Amino acid sequence: MALCVEEMEIENVIYIADKGFYSKDNIKMMKGQKLQYIIPLQRKNQLIDYEPIETANFKQSISYFIYQERIIWY
Repeated sequence: MALCVEEMEIENVIYIADKGFYSKDNIKMMKGQKLQYIIPLQRKNQLIDYEPIETANFKQSISYFIYQERIIWY
């Protein structure tokens, strides 16, 4: 990916991948090349902390937006 950015001669690129792209190796590679990225995690991923949404009135304390009639938490 870094080579593509270099060949296009552009700066400030953020890669947006699908959730199947996430792996420790891919993250290590992207960090090593100092790439910016957004990669969603699969629901079963252990990195996700579900504790904030297990409390009452959680919508008032964490951030979300609606995209194509689905709630996206961040």
